Amino acid sequence: MLAVQKLRTLPAAHPPVGRVQRRSDRPDRPGSAGTRRPPAPLGRRGECSLLPLRQPGRNPQPRRFPARRDGRQLSRGRPQGRSQPVSGDTDRLLKESAAGRSLFGVEGERRSVSGAIAIQAALERGDPLRLILVDGERGESSCRDLIEPARAAGVPVQTVGARHFERLCPVGSTDSVVALLGPAPEGDPIEVLEREGAAWLLTGLLYPGNAGFAIRTAEVSGAAAVFLDTSFDHRKRREAVRAAMRADRFLPVRWETTDTVLSAARQAGRRIIGIEDVGTKPLWGIDLTGPVLFVVGGESDGIPEATLERCDSVARIPMGGFIRSYNLQAAVAMAAGERMRQMEAADASDEEAR
Repeated sequence: MLAVQKLRTLPAAHPPVGRVQRRSDRPDRPGSAGTRRPPAPLGRRGECSLLPLRQPGRNPQPRRFPARRDGRQLSRGRPQGRSQPVSGDTDRLLKESAAGRSLFGVEGERRSVSGAIAIQAALERGDPLRLILVDGERGESSCRDLIEPARAAGVPVQTVGARHFERLCPVGSTDSVVALLGPAPEGDPIEVLEREGAAWLLTGLLYPGNAGFAIRTAEVSGAAAVFLDTSFDHRKRREAVRAAMRADRFLPVRWETTDTVLSAARQAGRRIIGIEDVGTKPLWGIDLTGPVLFVVGGESDGIPEATLERCDSVARIPMGGFIRSYNLQAAVAMAAGERMRQMEAADASDEEAR
């Protein structure tokens, strides 16, 4: 009887143990009966928040990260015990930044510039910075001096959650600010295909998730652009971009017809390589370096015959199992990885020749 009495006296916001909380019981969520906390105020749209972690004279409260437009937090933050950033070699950072190189480069004209010192030097030189990302947990103080120069140069500064920042910062970096340097994702297909780096054409895809994973894989490998010829409506295109971790912020992701992309690739001087099980040579038997447009077909029908006839070569990925095809993302990853291996081998040979 005593236990029942205790259950009855519990506040309504905290239901008895054993009963699943309904959305209406949760006070700080959209659609709840309680009062939501107001989102953390921001400056101009796209700029990082430079608010203090907590107000003086109050008890320490959990850090609330800048809110999205719907009021939800971007991230819950980094786990406790994470190592804090240490100051790097200033001279080395300035030297590498002045040389036009980044601490973590990718193939093509896009690269990341890591650290406030290197980013400040890039802004002073007028380098084509596209975006500056700040770790919302530990980067606000380090980006104070970047706000005004970035605003004058028209470079957006965005605060992201710690977990999201970890996925975008260079591996092993302790910096809390990173910038993307390179051309804008806009431009007609010919202009985009004239840039450095591999390009990809995904044709006939059926599932937005597969498209998004393939876009993400292409971006990770340093691709110049990804073109898609699909029947996706607006909702499915948005789903594909979300699955790609919004890679469209960093490289052109365009929906174009196959004929338009192939014609533009010819005008841009690119070789066209199809990836299909009817190929006569494996991936590692074909030169994948240089300006290349890779063509990957859909999950059901593969690359159309008319498109295969316009390819300079068709590569196959050997299969040894009973299932007769890889997942589309796996095929893209193997082709991208083999291209990067061949490029590294060529660079090593050049170094030895010198």
